[in-house]
Amino acid sequence: MHLAKRLGLFAAAAILASSPNAHANPTSINILTGGIGSSAYQSGTIPGGTYKGQASDVTTATITNVLVSQTSVSDAVAYQMTKLLFENLDRLADAHPAAKDIRLERATSGLPIPLHPGAERFYREVDVLM
Repeated sequence: MHLAKRLGLFAAAAILASSPNAHANPTSINILTGGIGSSAYQSGTIPGGTYKGQASDVTTATITNVLVSQTSVSDAVAYQMTKLLFENLDRLADAHPAAKDIRLERATSGLPIPLHPGAERFYREVDVLM
């Protein structure tokens, strides 16, 4: 899907979530995985107040976000992007509350694709990878 279309979908979701009749409802992981137990999904909680009109916590299925790049991105750029991400987690969390859950020690757990060599270099330097 084209990036602009993807961003449009996120904008549409944000608009929908802020509408007065939107509700966050509990969702079972089994609904999303068809009962097959995909390791990509975990049980999680959306804290109350995350979205307008959502006063209480909502238990739902969650999936970890992964930052990906094309293989054409240079090792130096991938290294710098990864380094800057972890050096600026406070600023990122100010922009989106979900970023408060990003932890360096968990950054390489359960990845669905191989690490970019530049990102791998950063994780080795900070002893996340041996």
